[in-house]
Amino acid sequence: MPGRFQGKTFIQGYNNGVYAFGELKFSQALKNSPRLRAVIEWYKNHPTLFSKNESDHLEILKKIELVLQLRDYLPVFVFAARTDRAESQPWFLGDKRLAETLLQYIRSEGGIIVEGGYVPFSNGHEMGTSSAESLLNEIEFFATEEEFEDVFGISLEELKLKSEALTT
Repeated sequence: MPGRFQGKTFIQGYNNGVYAFGELKFSQALKNSPRLRAVIEWYKNHPTLFSKNESDHLEILKKIELVLQLRDYLPVFVFAARTDRAESQPWFLGDKRLAETLLQYIRSEGGIIVEGGYVPFSNGHEMGTSSAESLLNEIEFFATEEEFEDVFGISLEELKLKSEALTT
């Protein structure tokens, strides 16, 4: 029997002790956009912008294409690697253990995981370290427990129970 995520793709990112997850919803219109193709071609024709090495260049081109196509992966759900940070900052849904449980749950339900994407709340912008504008931009990524349940079909509390069961 196929899992609930059969045929669905999720993005997972990690930066500075923060894990981020979101469901990828590729827009067919964007994927087939002539302008998107033009942007990718432009980068193909300007390889020295970011790399002198051809294999690095090809890898970066793949990432650019993915980034350009991944504009429809909100909301983004974030987890802190450290439990104390997860408990003290309200934008985090949990800690590393809960992030690992979510990853295992997605895979067990037939979901595909791709690496990449923006990892909100990982550079201190939400703490006002850069500017008020960057703080406000970061807060736009705040996601609720209800959104989590809508995307993953499981409540955060249910995921916590799964996580506890795995550790006992």
